[in-house]
Amino acid sequence: MGRRVTISVPDDVAEQLDALAARQVSAYVTEALRRRRISDGTRAALEATGHDGPGSPRVVRSD
Repeated sequence: MGRRVTISVPDDVAEQLDALAARQVSAYVTEALRRRRISDGTRAALEATGHDGPGSPRVVRSD
């Protein structure tokens, strides 16, 4: 099982969640947060290797 939490979200996000079956909201939010965690880790790894973002190598000047 998990831990129950209560959050406040903007109206547009609430509308999207309202469109889901009540039993699917937790799974939907869990998947979104896990994807975000993976995305943040990937972004940090790219930045650590000299990339500012997807497809954008950091330009380092030597002047």
